[in-house]
Amino acid sequence: MTTMEELRKHRFLNLTLIDLIPTLIVGLIIHSYLWLYPLELDIIEQSHRTFIQYVASLSIIIITSLGLGILSHRVAGIRSGLSAHLGLNGLPNKNNIVF
Repeated sequence: MTTMEELRKHRFLNLTLIDLIPTLIVGLIIHSYLWLYPLELDIIEQSHRTFIQYVASLSIIIITSLGLGILSHRVAGIRSGLSAHLGLNGLPNKNNIVF
């Protein structure tokens, strides 16, 4: 087994951890930067933001980064579990979900 195959065998919800964890970390860093230094909000508007807005914006950024990950896997020709679930790489959909 090669090194990449060994790294890709660890999964969460049938997504490889070597792909999922860096994606989530980068998404969290981008979200934190944009939350702390917003582009077009004044001080008063910044102080009135709620937890729901925080979670909604974090969700949007995480979903966007997962989408960029799917596109980069598609361009590079890497067959991933999420791409298989979405039907993008010609692999049959796997019914088992491993935690």
